[in-house]
Formats: sequence, structure tokens, C-alpha cells
Amino acid sequence: GGSVNAQSGRDGVSWGLVALVFQILVDFLVRLAIPNLSARIEAGQLAPAILLAAASFAAGVVDAASMTY
Repeated sequence: GGSVNAQSGRDGVSWGLVALVFQILVDFLVRLAIPNLSARIEAGQLAPAILLAAASFAAGVVDAASMTY
């Protein structure tokens, strides 16, 4: 992961912040695409929950891939 390849603590923190911003951006885009996402999930609709989970997982994979070399 990124912490293994980080050159310094500052480098690790920088990659962590990039990953955090990317995850927040993905969450925002999913919520933009699906109105009332939280209410739909609370109502028991599985499709929006699965889409959010899959998008978050995919963003995590991209984060991890971008932090390794």
C-alpha cells in the first residue's frame, strides 16, 4: 500500500489526503446521480446501496493502485 512505499511521513499523509478527497468525490458523484440515496437505502432498496458500495470499493482500488509502484 501507500504507507509501505511512502518516502516520508509527509508523503504518506499527502497520499492519504489525495485518497480521502477521491473517496469524497466518488461519494458526491453517486449521491448526485441517485437522488435521496440515504432515504432509499433506509427504505430497504438494495440497488442504490450496492452501487454506492461498488463505487466506494472501486475508488479504493484506484487509490491503492495509484499509491504503489
